[in-house]
Amino acid sequence: MITVNLDGSLQATKDETMTLKIVASGTPKPDIVWMKGSNEIKPNDRVHETKENHDDDDYIYTLVISHVEPEDQGEYSAKISNIGESLVSNKCKVTVS
Repeated sequence: MITVNLDGSLQATKDETMTLKIVASGTPKPDIVWMKGSNEIKPNDRVHETKENHDDDDYIYTLVISHVEPEDQGEYSAKISNIGESLVSNKCKVTVS
């Protein structure tokens, strides 16, 4: 279950850091795949993913993009799944200025 979903839009500033966050719960712990459009986002020197246990049931998943560039603009979402179920988050339209 997604307890805190993505916002519908986000204004990012070029060369700054952008953070997207989702809180989800489930047993076993859900896995997450971050997406931009229909493409899976792979971590690199600017893109980092974190997962932390918030309490016994909730897990906080973040996607952090540092030194935001114009090509980072687009629609972001996440696929969250475990053995029992698979969910897709809201889409967040990111605009870079």
